[in-house]
Amino acid sequence: MKRLFLTAIFAIATVGYAQPGDRERLTPEQRVELQTKRLALDLNLTDAQQKEVRAALAEQNSFYQKNLEARKQKKSDAKPTADERFKNKSEMLDRQIAHKAKMKKILSPEQFAKWEKSQKNRAEKSRDMMARHKKSRGDGHRK
Repeated sequence: MKRLFLTAIFAIATVGYAQPGDRERLTPEQRVELQTKRLALDLNLTDAQQKEVRAALAEQNSFYQKNLEARKQKKSDAKPTADERFKNKSEMLDRQIAHKAKMKKILSPEQFAKWEKSQKNRAEKSRDMMARHKKSRGDGHRK
């Protein structure tokens, strides 16, 4: 069993490196579907919960997709002002609070606790990756 698991991991890793620049992006619908399935497996969601989670994730992803497209069209080299950064950060936090409230309504208390823990772990991993990236580029100590 262990050998089979290691073989599967090796095969997946090899395939992942085989075509580094030729990967096509998933559509927003595909991303929502995969996120829903991942949560269904992790949290043991019912069919009704899956439908509600899918709708919440679709709403969240559609907003981020629109925001991404707007930023790509803008493509300005000018950095945002302090007020613009504050406004953007405040709006982002408001959206996160609303999403968390939706998830709390959908999930049972046990599922919600597990979901919250996984969200914290993802955020921590993301911060660690950003820190390592900055360190490797030499951006660690800007003033």
